[in-house]
Amino acid sequence: SIIAGINWFSLFKNEVDAINVFPVPDADTGKNIHSTFLSILEYLKKADHHLASDVAEKSAQGALMGARGCSGIIISGFFKGFSEAVGSRTRLSALDLANCFKAASLKAYETVVEPKEGTILTVAKDMASATLKEVKKIPKLSTVIKTAYEVARQSLEATPQKLEILAKSGVVDAGGLGLVYFLEGMERYNFGR
Repeated sequence: SIIAGINWFSLFKNEVDAINVFPVPDADTGKNIHSTFLSILEYLKKADHHLASDVAEKSAQGALMGARGCSGIIISGFFKGFSEAVGSRTRLSALDLANCFKAASLKAYETVVEPKEGTILTVAKDMASATLKEVKKIPKLSTVIKTAYEVARQSLEATPQKLEILAKSGVVDAGGLGLVYFLEGMERYNFGR
């Protein structure tokens, strides 16, 4: 799922760059996330794909080593929080995955000195909160992944209402869009699309 998410995001990295206006309009959010993701892919080559703990740990290491720019650092924090929540588990239940998303979101917030709402942080937080609620109703991995993608997409659409520069520029948050594409890749992989 992680590899599918990264591969899907890679198709849209230039689109993410094109709408990058926050924190500065330097058109590099897509490049920075892509660099972080490519490092994750390299580290995943060394992972035991039968162990959730090893996949999560190698992903976090790769994200840390490849993190570029603010968006890369946030993605790195996301994967670190996810890995810490996985712990030594060899497999993840639906509830485990939702809890890992929550931990990932919280750790991502910790990576930023002055977190701003209306960014990738908000998208991750909204996604994580929704998956925890939904998994209690329908405890299936597919439910968590589908909810993560759908809610992240909805949260992304609301980012201009939370961050004035996005509204003025007529765009959504670039980092948030990157996360949505990553989750969409996971969703497509798990639902065979």
